[in-house]
Amino acid sequence: AIEPFHRALLINNLINILAVRGEPFDEELAALRAATATLDGAMASDLVDECLGWMALTSGDPAEAHRIWRHGADNHHSPAPAYLRLAGRAAILARDATSAQQALDDLDATGLHSLIVEVTRTLLRAGLAGLEGRRAEALGLYREANAVWRTLDLPWEAARMAVEMLTVLGPEDREARAAAAEARTTLAKLGARPILAQLEALLAPSAGEPPSAAAPATVLPAEVARPLGEG
Repeated sequence: AIEPFHRALLINNLINILAVRGEPFDEELAALRAATATLDGAMASDLVDECLGWMALTSGDPAEAHRIWRHGADNHHSPAPAYLRLAGRAAILARDATSAQQALDDLDATGLHSLIVEVTRTLLRAGLAGLEGRRAEALGLYREANAVWRTLDLPWEAARMAVEMLTVLGPEDREARAAAAEARTTLAKLGARPILAQLEALLAPSAGEPPSAAAPATVLPAEVARPLGEG
C-alpha cells in the first residue's frame, strides 16, 4: 500500500497539473485533504498550500500566489528554498519588486547553490532589472537562464520564463516576443490553457483586450481567498 505521505504527494502533483491545465480539481483537493489528515500539521499544510498557490497563479492572481508561497517559506515544514523560488517568481509576475527582492535576498541567505537555485536567482535578478528599467541587463540574464532550460531540456520552465519576460519587458521587446512564440507552442502542447491565456493577454496591444477564448482561467476554491491561518 502507498504510505499516506506518498499518496498525498502524488495527489498534490496531480492537482498542480490540473490547475495549470485549467481542469476541475475539486475531487482531487478533497482527496488531498483526506490523505493529509493523518500527517504532521505542517507537512499537511505544505502539500495543500503549494496547490493553493498554483490555483491562485493560474487564476491570474500572482499576488495571491506570492502571499501563499511566502507564507510557506516563513512558516512551514518544507525547505524554504522551494517556497522562495515559487514566491519570488510570483512576485515578478505581480510586478512587486520589493517582494521579489526579499525572496532573492532570503534565497541568498540559505547559502545553497544547486543549479535550480542558481537559475532561479538569475531569473529573479532578470525580473528585477526589467521592472527597474535596466532592459539590457534583464535580457542578458534571461539569456543565461534560457541556456540552462535548454541544457536541461525543460521547455515548461522556458515557457514560464517567457511570461515573466513579457511581464517586465512588454510585448514590444523583440526577444520577449520570440520567447513568447516558442512558449505558445509549448503551452499549447501541454494543454496549459490558463498560462497560455496569460501569455496572450500580455501580447495583446491593449491591456484591456481579453485573453484567448480557448484559455479559461482556473476557478479557485473559496479558501484561497481566505488569509492563511484562518479556520
